Amino acid sequence: MKVPEGATFSYESKLEVVKYIRRIGYPVVIKEAMAQELGERGVVVNNAQEFDAVIKRLRVVDERMFSPQADYKNSAYAITGLLPTVTTEDGIELKNEKHRFLVEQHVPGNKVRLIVVHGSVVCALSKPENTGYDGYNLLKMPHRYQRVAEKVMDALPGVRTLCIDIVVDNTAGDVSEQQCCIVEVSERLHLHNVLFPSARLAKKIASSIVENEVSYVKFAAQKNMAFFNRSVTTPCKAKGLVDCDKFKEEVDKFYSTKNSGLVLEWQASDAIKGQMDFILKGGTSEVSSFLNSLSCGHGVSVRPMSIDVF
Repeated sequence: MKVPEGATFSYESKLEVVKYIRRIGYPVVIKEAMAQELGERGVVVNNAQEFDAVIKRLRVVDERMFSPQADYKNSAYAITGLLPTVTTEDGIELKNEKHRFLVEQHVPGNKVRLIVVHGSVVCALSKPENTGYDGYNLLKMPHRYQRVAEKVMDALPGVRTLCIDIVVDNTAGDVSEQQCCIVEVSERLHLHNVLFPSARLAKKIASSIVENEVSYVKFAAQKNMAFFNRSVTTPCKAKGLVDCDKFKEEVDKFYSTKNSGLVLEWQASDAIKGQMDFILKGGTSEVSSFLNSLSCGHGVSVRPMSIDVF
């Protein structure tokens, strides 16, 4: 997948920034490294004069960024936002010199925001350049971007609900990972910027998310039911037993009270090490419940320090 080259810098690293921009070339995008609003606050600069003006403006403290509700305070990578500010002789409050900002190559084209829920692209929104927060349009057939989303998710194992900003030349045709550039990814859906300007758009997006969520819940329930109903054979080893014979006697008694089709088979024991091997056969849920009871000391007074499952 194509991504724009970029790096973060502190306000005290002026020489490094100049060298970096000379290497990647103008135009570049400048924005807060801790961007709370996905892709929204980036500014395209075309020359050194514009760059100096943007950096000067960006460093001025925006009180909204320091509000108690600011999301960045929960983000480890944004910790520089908590550094003490400085005040100029003119009384202007500036961010700390160690506060970081992002510089990256500007990718021209049509920005598309993909809302991905449980691995599926539920909606795609286009946002032409140089438009405000209400510049989003809902695109038809969001599944055309599914392959792109899957590529991003492959690079972020375990993340299946996310927001992806990409840039494409044409929003009307099919899109593959070779035909777009990934400009930003966030595990937050960032819906607040697109829901409020248009009630009609908000309803469509919300409906898509709810429909996908309901389908996923139904699928997960069926999958979990099939998993818990399957039969398993589980070798186990109880460790740290004070009295192996007493443990076996109490487990047998506890086992006799269960009428769940569970089969308990005792194997080797080692009184010196305080260990006993046994095998459990039955449904996944029954085996899991039985082991949890033994581990917690329910039904047995001789509680093992641990039970290894193989």
